[in-house]
Amino acid sequence: MKFVLSIENERFTSFCQRANEAFGEETAFTRINITPENLPVEKPKWWVGADDRWALTQAILTALKQAQEAGEDCEIYEDDCIFAPDFATKRAAMLADVPDNWDMIYFGGQLLARQFYPLQEIDGNETVLLCKNAHRNHAWICRSSSISRLTAWLETPYWPCTQTCDWRIGYLQMQDDFHVYIPKTGWICGQGANHSQLDHVDYPDRWWHFTEPEATEEKALWEAFSIAQKTAAEKTSQSAQTEE
Repeated sequence: MKFVLSIENERFTSFCQRANEAFGEETAFTRINITPENLPVEKPKWWVGADDRWALTQAILTALKQAQEAGEDCEIYEDDCIFAPDFATKRAAMLADVPDNWDMIYFGGQLLARQFYPLQEIDGNETVLLCKNAHRNHAWICRSSSISRLTAWLETPYWPCTQTCDWRIGYLQMQDDFHVYIPKTGWICGQGANHSQLDHVDYPDRWWHFTEPEATEEKALWEAFSIAQKTAAEKTSQSAQTEE
């Protein structure tokens, strides 16, 4: 099943127009519209992150559970997703060539922790690379057989990391038995210029690449994450003690 996370009608309509052009055909997307005002699960006391980020986590969980009930893979896009001109061709090639052990596929994202987990070539495969930590939520698939594991991972309380779901998912990807693949020649999805509903900042079009100059930004991002992770762990620990 294909989902789009979108809380604004205009952005949803614009996304559907771009997606139909990118896929080369009329494509059905199930819209997930969850805000802090219509949460399916109320924010627990242990959650010390922003309300919007809890809402985003619940939106992803809602999509995962709907796909699981239908017995299908869960393909998620955010409504600011933009597509490379050859998106449909490369997406089809990735789905055809991805190794049988795949759990997630990212069409677009931001790589993290390559200094610890370098991207891995797959013998004889010219389409995908194995990745151990991809961030961003704007274009990815979770395999139907892996949905229950990802759902349980996101529903486990007292996250020992920053309370942002893509960071949390990144930690699952770092497990030896969880396999994530990305396009070998560069992302086929990016994030279009928009006003972020999470960061409340205006951004230009953003594409993250695999080239070496990005490693400096990546290292800084990882270091910032490590600090934020420690802070989040301290706050959740205090929250747990308070609840007890």
